[in-house]
Amino acid sequence: MMKRSDYKIGESEPVIITNTDNPYKQVDAGNKAPYFNPVGNPDDVDLEIQAGSYTGDDKKTYNWPELKLTGALINITQTKNIVTTSVAGRSGTVKEYIAMGDYAVDIVATVTAPNGDSALDEMAALIAIKTAPVSLKVNSAFLLKYDIYNLVIKDFKVEQQAGRYSTQVVKISAISDTPYIIEQNVKSNS
Repeated sequence: MMKRSDYKIGESEPVIITNTDNPYKQVDAGNKAPYFNPVGNPDDVDLEIQAGSYTGDDKKTYNWPELKLTGALINITQTKNIVTTSVAGRSGTVKEYIAMGDYAVDIVATVTAPNGDSALDEMAALIAIKTAPVSLKVNSAFLLKYDIYNLVIKDFKVEQQAGRYSTQVVKISAISDTPYIIEQNVKSNS
């Protein structure tokens, strides 16, 4: 009997895009599927959450593995941050554009294990990922179009489904995150 770790069907090498500002590896789907799901079918609707770690309040380091979600359907919404001010004696408001808001990202995806296996390992990885209090590095051909490379998970939903053993549908609500560095200029008193 084949061990689960030996089960490799339809693997393909990702193509690395080098002409982008994205610091993370990205897959150029081109005209063919960049990945094959564990069942062996080509998949061009994918979301990869990269491996990562964080230090908890208890000073322990917590890690999670890379996880590929197959058949990820992603919806993106973005709003503008606008301050409105009412003016006495005038109808309407004065609008002050502040900036573009974060993207709201809703994901419906399938956690998939090889045929005949339960998706327990994959779900354990996803639970570790959704619990992480940090920004997650993600790869997706769809998210790449909007320069989204990091997500913070807000909500996570799993629904039990009859007749499903090797797959589990999950729903994730997240917001985009852009890492930035705050610099402080210190003036000397001389």
